[in-house]
Amino acid sequence: MDDNKKKRIAMMLFGNFIIGISIGMFNVSNFGVDPFTSLVKGMSSFLHIGLGNFQVMANLVVIIFEVIFYRKGIGIGTIINMFCIGYIVQGFQYVMETVFHIIQLSQFVCILFVIFGLLLLSFGAAVYMAADLGIAPYDSLALIFEERSNGKIPYRYARMGTDLFCVIVGITFGMLAKTTVAGVVTVATAFCMGPFIQFFREKVAKPFLHGKKDNS
Repeated sequence: MDDNKKKRIAMMLFGNFIIGISIGMFNVSNFGVDPFTSLVKGMSSFLHIGLGNFQVMANLVVIIFEVIFYRKGIGIGTIINMFCIGYIVQGFQYVMETVFHIIQLSQFVCILFVIFGLLLLSFGAAVYMAADLGIAPYDSLALIFEERSNGKIPYRYARMGTDLFCVIVGITFGMLAKTTVAGVVTVATAFCMGPFIQFFREKVAKPFLHGKKDNS
């Protein structure tokens, strides 16, 4: 295995781990989570299924569309994202509550978690995407809509549509389960992640992968 391949694998693993940690920070802040996790959290709370287990189940449903319509986006990164993110989120909350015995965070700490979580989520997504070893099932949906519509539905609008659907479903089940699934984080991720991901891809991920001279 050449050095470039090893670097891409390391970036993929590190990026997905950072994504899980950032969503875990959102989760314990009680200021909401990203759109897809809001759906997972709402439905898993209503059905009394662990978040990690339900996220795997949800991904197994969504990946059907990726297999049919966007098979080129499937790789080892897809599998890692499917089966690990939810458990990393659960693990983060477990460590906070069991190891550090922190059940309720102060509002100031929650705000810090939201700010750093958003930056980490964007950074993690940029790193794992730059590795080009597979796209997460949910991330592929907007690409599918864009490709199947021959560009008539641009990616940003397709992503907004899938995010809105997830938020509506998540809030509905969250209300029934009496748990918070959406908030300022949900809005922030919807509007900020795109520009932040692009920044980290161009300024950090690509230069690291290809070298400072090749950051295109």
